[in-house]
Amino acid sequence: MKTDILDHIKNLEKWNADEKPNAGFIFGTLSKTRVRYEPLGLAFIIGAWNFPVVLLLQPVVAAIAAGCTVIMKPSDLSVATQDLVLDLVPKYLDPTAIAAVSAGPQEMSRILEYKFDHIFYTGGSKVARIIASAAAKHLTPTVLELGGQGPAIVTATANADLAAKRIAFAKFLNAGQICISVNHVYVDSSIHDEFVKRLKHWTNVYEGGEKKEGNIVRIVNERNFDRLTGYLERSKGDKVYGGEYNKETLQIRPTIVTNVTMEDSLLEDELFGPICPVIKSNFRDAITSIAK
Repeated sequence: MKTDILDHIKNLEKWNADEKPNAGFIFGTLSKTRVRYEPLGLAFIIGAWNFPVVLLLQPVVAAIAAGCTVIMKPSDLSVATQDLVLDLVPKYLDPTAIAAVSAGPQEMSRILEYKFDHIFYTGGSKVARIIASAAAKHLTPTVLELGGQGPAIVTATANADLAAKRIAFAKFLNAGQICISVNHVYVDSSIHDEFVKRLKHWTNVYEGGEKKEGNIVRIVNERNFDRLTGYLERSKGDKVYGGEYNKETLQIRPTIVTNVTMEDSLLEDELFGPICPVIKSNFRDAITSIAK
């Protein structure tokens, strides 16, 4: 956050400077036409629970730099962070221009009835639809930073070890609770077995090797824990690594599942958790078929 703030301070005058458009001799030179940037107004910034500080404050920094007033709403799922934000913001920021509020689903529905000049939301598509619908009533511009079922694709010419190393890191960081995480992996059948072998190796390394105790990040709440373990229990695939979980601590071991089909429960929705489905694919046949 400090780097972001310093970067905004360094570039503030350049970003806010008037621009001279190519408007021709009469309008550009004689009339001295300029494009001037002005604040949008009141920005409503809604943070996410998986990185509850940075995903809330980064857009706040940008909004302040743009000259906007801000209402920020930290995620109500990350309760400790929410309480800290609500305590610190009025102490260190101008309360007439920047405020922090707490809100659950019911409170949010009432807040969204008001007109804002900009809404910035980080989170899932279900809530995004509600926000976009509410914003549309006031023609409020929105930024919706969402996730999705982003797969990784490993072809026959890939370095199986390097691909496995990078995919394991991307998949299991923060227990997969990242919107840019790998959701599932398509692997060419010619290197499938080698890739799975190396994926198990690197997952074990990142998990801590023999000292696994304490290296597993918790799932954010019981609802998400039940959702993930439900997918896992209904899966027809083979659990070749991990699979254990503890509801008391809300921890799920990094889990690799092979022999997964497109109809499997693990592909019903974005996982957003530490489960990596691996799908054996034959890219060569597909490419040859397309070429013909």
